Amino acid sequence: ESAVFLRTNDLTGRNRYGDSRPAYLRGIVRLELVKATRISRIVLELGAKVGTIWPEAIHGIRDLTETHKVFSASETVFSAVGTSA
Repeated sequence: ESAVFLRTNDLTGRNRYGDSRPAYLRGIVRLELVKATRISRIVLELGAKVGTIWPEAIHGIRDLTETHKVFSASETVFSAVGTSA
């Protein structure tokens, strides 16, 4: 199966207690090239943010937006290092 599986125990999220189970993300990476191309490495980077908009947060003067990074992961799915052409 040509799929990428990412597992994380990422501490950049909001769970401070560490009592949750690791997250799994499964996906298929598909790359279509229109002509021959030399590729040295393919890195898949994923990130998720959550945001809250608080309208009239400061006495109606301006809206307040709060964002938090809840997930980030990076995985090398192909590397030409050490392969012969």
